[in-house]
Amino acid sequence: MVFLFLLLLIYLLFFAFSILGFFKLNNKTFPSLDSYIVSNLTVIIPFRNEESRIFGLLESIQKQTDLEIVKEFLFIDDHSNDNSVTIISSWIDKNKINARIIYLKRKYGKKHAISIATKMANTSHIMTLDADVNFKENFFSNIKKNIFLERGLYIFPVVENNGLIFSQIESHVLSIISIGMLNLKIPILANGACLVYSKEDFLAVEPFKNNYNISSGDDLFILQFFKKNNIPIKAVSPFLLNVCTAGPEKIKPFFHRSLRWAGKMHSVELPLTKFFGAVILLTNFFSTLMFFRLLVNPNLGYESLYISVKFFLDLMVVFLALKHYKNLKLLIYIFPMFLFYPIGLLINCSLIIFGISPYWKGRKVINISG
Repeated sequence: MVFLFLLLLIYLLFFAFSILGFFKLNNKTFPSLDSYIVSNLTVIIPFRNEESRIFGLLESIQKQTDLEIVKEFLFIDDHSNDNSVTIISSWIDKNKINARIIYLKRKYGKKHAISIATKMANTSHIMTLDADVNFKENFFSNIKKNIFLERGLYIFPVVENNGLIFSQIESHVLSIISIGMLNLKIPILANGACLVYSKEDFLAVEPFKNNYNISSGDDLFILQFFKKNNIPIKAVSPFLLNVCTAGPEKIKPFFHRSLRWAGKMHSVELPLTKFFGAVILLTNFFSTLMFFRLLVNPNLGYESLYISVKFFLDLMVVFLALKHYKNLKLLIYIFPMFLFYPIGLLINCSLIIFGISPYWKGRKVINISG
């Protein structure tokens, strides 16, 4: 009993500090800089079979009010066998934007795409974008005016704006955690949908040197190696800007993604990330057991207290996240998510225990040849 409530206390403090870091340490004005370096950013966009998901990104780039900070867009084709290359090539030809396509030949995988393109870039800083993201028309303008790019890694707030409801809500909560904890100088998560880093630092630490066999996890390996080498890691304020991405549309891709995220954690050296992940998993596991016990015997006191505290904490976190990103319509799904999300976590753990291998972009996540 003491263990369960200690676990719940850690769970509560973890989210309380995440909320504090996200809102209190970000709630400030952002004065315009008197000077900035023009064209000091190369935007790298790895893609593989994105013909149905890349239009949002292309439209977002096309609608930008100011692209002066960007020197070049590099689209890296990771052996696509759909019409992605044709779509991007046609878009480049029609728009007056400095962009080109690079083709991976012998190598494959997102990490090789990022590494190769980073070495080719002629700018001090690199931005990596997933091919399915979208953002507002003042995205690059805000970066130019408000973020003086220095040494280190910049982690952007990312949320899903379509796909499975549960996945969208999860992404909003993960944004609270990643940005909030980083503002407290505790970097535990990053989202590879949008990152900015110093080219010099990236080449110095070589974050993918010994993990190309793991096709996923570029974001956490970058976070790990920058942290390990004491290179500054900074959060871009969600009060300034954010990036939206496409979530999985069906249950099967959702579980494959969860398996992919869990699978890469075996090789990532981020102890606090694993610790807090275990706290969240165990708290949800015990709350599920207690819920089923209450169905049998509604008079169990401490089970009712445990579940009530957890539910109201989850409700507060989800409400604040959805309110900030102006997506409160999703709040109506909080109760079914409270019931079924822990079950989803348990299913995911079971799949890991039974050795189910996740796939990403048609490839196994672990032990691919480089």
